[in-house]
Amino acid sequence: MAPALDLTGVLQLRNDRSKTVYSIALSEAEFMSFNAKHKGSPGTMTALLLSRAVAKLNPDADAPIRSILCVNQRKAFRAPAAHQSLVGFSMLEYDDGLRSLPIDRQVQEFRRRVFEQSCDETILSGAKAAVSIIEMLENMETDQQRLDAMSAADEMLNRNMTAVISYVGKAGFGDAEKYIRDFRTWTRCPDRGIIIEISAVNGRFIFDIIQPFSDPVYVNGFLQELKDNGVAYEIQDVMKLTLPNIKLLWSE
Repeated sequence: MAPALDLTGVLQLRNDRSKTVYSIALSEAEFMSFNAKHKGSPGTMTALLLSRAVAKLNPDADAPIRSILCVNQRKAFRAPAAHQSLVGFSMLEYDDGLRSLPIDRQVQEFRRRVFEQSCDETILSGAKAAVSIIEMLENMETDQQRLDAMSAADEMLNRNMTAVISYVGKAGFGDAEKYIRDFRTWTRCPDRGIIIEISAVNGRFIFDIIQPFSDPVYVNGFLQELKDNGVAYEIQDVMKLTLPNIKLLWSE
């Protein structure tokens, strides 16, 4: 697999290492109506709009624009009550074959690719591969070897993605939902790309756009895609990403 487009490679971003979260709010009803109009879904549509923005900002890039879309694997495992432990992913590349198509055909093609990669057979095959990796880690002699192996896997993932889109369904808050203004989802920042964490609560979608730099160049491009397609949005805030820095200690 060819390495994906490195968003930090743009000249103006090379010395910008301030990890930042841009929080955007959209009307749930309006965004779902937009998705229904184009036969899309919140996850695939977000992946497509970001891919389109990145493509316009990097018109001469040779590296592929590749998004990782998190997908719900609970149905395949017959485990509807499971949480993040049963979330997998599909890879969506914004290739030349897509770029000349109208937006509704583009998002439908993204959905088709997600379907192909998330059928039961594919998911169960991937689970077997994951078990093999866990067994390999367990058979290593030291924790340092395990950490080194996972660091190498992490580097490979970073090298092969431009963005991650995570929306795995609306949480069931029940009667409490009307008291919740928004629901933030912050996760570790990637080294070279962008993560968009999507939550839905109390009639609004909340988009937390997590990036390894402060410059809003790609955020603005994404917002322009929303505007060009008639999707209203509200910028809630811009915050520095702060997460616990936990260091694992081990003894031989």
